[in-house]
Amino acid sequence: METVGRYNMQDWIFHCLLSLTFSCNTAILLFFFTPQSNWIQQCKRHHAH
Repeated sequence: METVGRYNMQDWIFHCLLSLTFSCNTAILLFFFTPQSNWIQQCKRHHAH
C-alpha cells in the first residue's frame, strides 16, 4: 500500500513539475519573443547617442 501511495505521489509531483516547467517555458518564450523587437529598438536608440 505504501509503495503505491508513494508512486502516485511521485507521479503527481512529476506531473505538477512538468506542467510548471511547461508554463514557465511558455512564459519565458513569450517574454523573449513578444517584446523583443521593442527591446531591440530601445537598445539601438540607447546606443545611437
